[in-house]
Amino acid sequence: MKRTDLEIIQNMPIDNFEIPCDLFQNKIQTAGRGLAVMAVYNLGKLHGIRQERAKRCKK
Repeated sequence: MKRTDLEIIQNMPIDNFEIPCDLFQNKIQTAGRGLAVMAVYNLGKLHGIRQERAKRCKK
């Protein structure tokens, strides 16, 4: 079974997130790639905020 690009992105650790260029060449335009990075970055930030809130609530 072939893994999709989205699955590969989702399984990447956020902290050292770099999009492998060969994965996206001829598939997504530069603007789309930028949006994907921003989306993942924002999701990571949201996730971080949720964790912070959870920590505060536990106290």
